[in-house]
Amino acid sequence: MSDVQTDPNSTTSSEDEAYEEEKVFEPSKDFRIVKAAKAADMELVKKLITEGVDVNAHGDEEDQMWTALNYAAGRGDVEMCKVLLAAGANHQETGRDLRSPLLIAKAASRKEVIALLREEEKKAGVTSELPRPYCKAYYLRDLRKFTQWNESRINWSKPRNDEEKAVLEKEFTDDDIVFIHQDYMVTRSMWHNEDVIYNKITSDWEGFCKKDLEFAIPEDLL
Repeated sequence: MSDVQTDPNSTTSSEDEAYEEEKVFEPSKDFRIVKAAKAADMELVKKLITEGVDVNAHGDEEDQMWTALNYAAGRGDVEMCKVLLAAGANHQETGRDLRSPLLIAKAASRKEVIALLREEEKKAGVTSELPRPYCKAYYLRDLRKFTQWNESRINWSKPRNDEEKAVLEKEFTDDDIVFIHQDYMVTRSMWHNEDVIYNKITSDWEGFCKKDLEFAIPEDLL
């Protein structure tokens, strides 16, 4: 069945503007370590750390005011990331584009760095990732094989006319197409939390989805 991805952009322009007004970026006085990381010069990065430079220094306008860790993450340099983190680099620090090192690594598909930074965020009890909406279509007959399955009509659309009422009130059939979402909720609509058919999310249900239905969120959305 087909995969459907919905718009991951959930913040409003007013929220973005408020955040940008709150956080003002200026280049650090000494951002040699940023230039060294940008140039992939590991020896110079280590030397500057030994000299006591600020590992969280921001570069200039040319560097998008990124930090050394931002550059190392974007390049996929896991060893440099480890060196910077060990020296106290902040894995939540952003440049002018407001992207953390993890989000930069994700945009560049740097899998090793993504795993490293996720672990760092996990240890710190924080996350810079927002859930990415995702759903996949299945025939209802496949979901009905779950032993604890039952169907409901939660947050159901209100019919605007008799024709819509007949469609919405008809009995479910094995051939109906339904959608499993990233949080394992099942809906008649492709939109999350609308026309909900099943929302009893248990470990058994998640296991059934993963094993029997082979439901999995694509890696590039994780």
